[in-house]
Amino acid sequence: MYVGRCVSGRKRMGKDFAISNPYFDFLELGQVERDCALDELNSWLKERVPEGGGEEVFALFKFCFASFVFHRQSGWIDDNTHIQSALRCLPLWSEDVPFVDHVRTAYPWTATKDTPEITGLPIDTLYLSEIETLHAKMEKLTELIERNGQLHEDNIVKRLEQSLDMSSVGGEGYALNKEIHAKLQELLDRPAVLVEPPPPPNLLTTLVDNICLDFGDCGGGGLDVDEMEEDVLITFESQTAKVAEQVRQAAVRAKTKEQLGKRFVKVGNVHGKWNPLPASFRYPKSMTLTQLTTLWHMGNPRDGVPPLKICDSKNVGHFDKNGSILSRMKRLMEAVKLLAVPRGLWKPRNVQGSMFWNGSMVTSLWTGIWDDIKQYLLTKTKKGEVESFHKSRAGELSWRTCHDKLYSTGLFKELGIVKRKK
Repeated sequence: MYVGRCVSGRKRMGKDFAISNPYFDFLELGQVERDCALDELNSWLKERVPEGGGEEVFALFKFCFASFVFHRQSGWIDDNTHIQSALRCLPLWSEDVPFVDHVRTAYPWTATKDTPEITGLPIDTLYLSEIETLHAKMEKLTELIERNGQLHEDNIVKRLEQSLDMSSVGGEGYALNKEIHAKLQELLDRPAVLVEPPPPPNLLTTLVDNICLDFGDCGGGGLDVDEMEEDVLITFESQTAKVAEQVRQAAVRAKTKEQLGKRFVKVGNVHGKWNPLPASFRYPKSMTLTQLTTLWHMGNPRDGVPPLKICDSKNVGHFDKNGSILSRMKRLMEAVKLLAVPRGLWKPRNVQGSMFWNGSMVTSLWTGIWDDIKQYLLTKTKKGEVESFHKSRAGELSWRTCHDKLYSTGLFKELGIVKRKK
């Protein structure tokens, strides 16, 4: 850990050398909420990690992911990742990650129960940690004294006077007599409060009340309150309808604006043509087949890139002549689709609940078809009569290499993507 801290560029003489790696901290939540949050986060991550790694590999991936999210939130990754980097094709790059507000770092003196163990600290940093811990305790104690200092002082004086009274110092009940005299003086110093007499009765009101008593319920030619309310409603009926219509129109405009804000694809004028791709977009370099699948179906919403499957040669013609590279991508994705459909792993856009792909769908797709496609991507070496596949790194091959291997092995022809020559 010490070597890792030095290699990562942390200043040897300073507090930052002792800071922990980013991690998810749920200590501020209750025990039940904390357990639910951990289960939700782990489930979300496991849906995006291929199976077979084990718990130790998943724990390592979780720490790496926390570091990725921490630096993405700070903007460091955006500023230091090339626009054509294949890293931007990962689902985790642009997906909304749950509990991002709980990713933090900590020092040994601010560590919590969820903080990973901080190791690899030299002796001077450990002494610094002890000093910082003592300093934090002193600040807390000082704040407590400043907040409750007067209260403690009053309690001390009161206890001292009680002790003196019990010892009859100054006479029997000396301090108690002083307290009684102080309260009496406080009462005497208070200003006198004059009680105002009740207002005289209203003669007109009394006269009307007496007349009503003489004539019963005052109903003969009196004022009908219900009739007045009906007149008001009738008078403003047209105005009320107009206001209701205005409110309805405002609600429609607000809802329409909300819908437009949620639209996934936006277009702009690029080289004199309407184009959903940003003007600076270029195909990321060294994409793997998995990354291409992500870019093809999900795009990169964080950078404003829509799914490539909605684009044609006109959208990429200014950097991909005649869309030849896009055509190869389309051929490769068609092979992936034909392998996924029989296994029920293909999610067309018109299926309810799967309008857009996400990282979980891409991971499930590759977990399902990997055994079918892997055999075409292995690198076979032969030494004498012995054949070996030890140099195979199928999962790390670029999508171009995968395309050429599938084409040369005849998979495209088997699937009917490329017509056989007569």
